[in-house]
Amino acid sequence: PLKAINLALSIAIHKQGRENGEVGKETLGEVVDLKSALPGLEKAILAGVEDIVVASAQRQETDRTYAAVGKWCRAVPVADTFHSHLREMATSSCQWIFRREEFMRWRGGGPAEGRLPVLWITGIPGSGKTRLATRVVESLKGEGSAVAYFYCDTKDEGRRSAMSILRTWTWQVLEQRPLGLGEVAKICAREPVPGEGTMEKALMCAVAGVEGLVFVLDGLDECEEETRKRLYPIVARLAATARVLIVSREMPGSHRTLKSALPHEGGLVFYRIVEGDNRDDINDYLERAVGELEIGDEEVERTVISKLQEGANGMFLWATLMLEELSSPHFFAEEYLEGLDDLPDSLDTLYARILTTLNASVKTREVTR
Repeated sequence: PLKAINLALSIAIHKQGRENGEVGKETLGEVVDLKSALPGLEKAILAGVEDIVVASAQRQETDRTYAAVGKWCRAVPVADTFHSHLREMATSSCQWIFRREEFMRWRGGGPAEGRLPVLWITGIPGSGKTRLATRVVESLKGEGSAVAYFYCDTKDEGRRSAMSILRTWTWQVLEQRPLGLGEVAKICAREPVPGEGTMEKALMCAVAGVEGLVFVLDGLDECEEETRKRLYPIVARLAATARVLIVSREMPGSHRTLKSALPHEGGLVFYRIVEGDNRDDINDYLERAVGELEIGDEEVERTVISKLQEGANGMFLWATLMLEELSSPHFFAEEYLEGLDDLPDSLDTLYARILTTLNASVKTREVTR
């Protein structure tokens, strides 16, 4: 390539020199300077190519390490749950939490005695706690924070064990902040079939030296008591360098176990969801959902909305289940009001009513056979 460059430049200079002597001499000097620099340029090009090859090999090695560690972690695909809940929520839903003093203290407060606070939010069944956790995760991600999160589910053994939480959190941290990838890869190589202690060690290697991490655990009450007890010391260790948010039903006495695991006073901040917190969210949801029923009578529609808003008592799930009951086709608008007679005052009562309806439906089908 250098010979070709030299020949082309020589021809150009010879031609230009004949047409304009002065310009030719001037350009010839520049060519001489360029020709003298070409050997060094060739070395620089070769060095650059070598750097590209080395960098490519390093990327391939990192990709292989990522793949091996990812397979080893076997994280639960909680992102599916996150996006599913997010799609069901209105943009305004759960925004109230960002105005609560306890949340602001947790989100923006500095470390106390080298430790960051743990926020524990509790609420009654059906109060929209998982929606709330989802909104917080979305907000933290939006501001650029690295967030590791998990949704516990008592119906799925793979989503209520300490091991599943450790596996998922470890991988989520490495995906967003791969500082500890090398150390975790060493653990992976030493112990290809990890136990709970090994995964805890891997998680601590993943978080080491990483600033601004946030861990969100939704549905802690869905885990067995023994699992919760194993998680409390892990949460305390994470709180040394990261913020931790726990969302659950109220579990009398459980907070004392976690509080005792934290090495300093004031490390645990509580907030209890009250009816007024999510009232606007439930009301907005009911207005939209009842409107989609296409009742066809504005007065009946307003009555349905009013009765459901009154009966919800801060329970998002109650409102959702009642709407499912009302969603079956009705011939007349007034029939919607019949479904609101004797509204159940709790989720248990509502479940019993739904089961009674299902049993009656089954018996009817049996009679007609």
